[in-house]
Amino acid sequence: MQNPQPPDIVRSACAELVVTNLARSREFWVDLLGFHVTAEEPGQLWLRGYAESAHHSLILREGERAACAAISFRVRTDDDVDRAVAFYVARGCRVELIESGARRGLGRVARVRDPLGFSVELFHHMDPVDRLLMRWDLHRGAEISRIDHINIAVPDVQQAYELYRDLGFGLSETIEGNDHLYATWMYRKPTVHDIAMTEGVGPRLHHLGFAVPESSNILRTADLISARGESCIERGPGRHGVSAAGDL
Repeated sequence: MQNPQPPDIVRSACAELVVTNLARSREFWVDLLGFHVTAEEPGQLWLRGYAESAHHSLILREGERAACAAISFRVRTDDDVDRAVAFYVARGCRVELIESGARRGLGRVARVRDPLGFSVELFHHMDPVDRLLMRWDLHRGAEISRIDHINIAVPDVQQAYELYRDLGFGLSETIEGNDHLYATWMYRKPTVHDIAMTEGVGPRLHHLGFAVPESSNILRTADLISARGESCIERGPGRHGVSAAGDL
């Protein structure tokens, strides 16, 4: 029997994070990094970047333990939601088809527990919103433009690569040696990558990547975080020493 046609994935679209303190998380993501709040209700925020015309690219939901609840991809047509269901069912995955409107801002959603152990959501429709590129009064922090990529950690990178290859992802870069695959970067939109897999304890989220307008936004954000006395920041080339000189 021939494998079902994979859904036509357009790009990485969203991540849903469970946070233990929503007020403090809002200070970080909204006040410091500069995400815009599209919608909110008790215990939950829907956020987006200033260049995004879709309802959200990040969901923060308050819970007892910090976690990545789901990663999401946008597909080209509503029929591709059905193709996603068939694709994962054929691989023995648990699949739930969520009807339009049940998830805020979304049409129908295929929610799956994929072979790697991740909760993955695939949808076509997301409510449109206005881009905020010229709303300078709303810009702050890093001025986040849009979601760029998702990086996951998995024990078996070869398995992850083969799954996303079968989903139609292209391969932009690898780390490999001695007949072993340590990391891959894969794409659907015409950029470096939409999802990356690195070898490690998993399944778990390694990081989310968001684009900013210019490199100076990264330096500014690093300065803002360090000024708050935060210790959990790793800087690349940039300001250093008493002179705050730049290395770029």
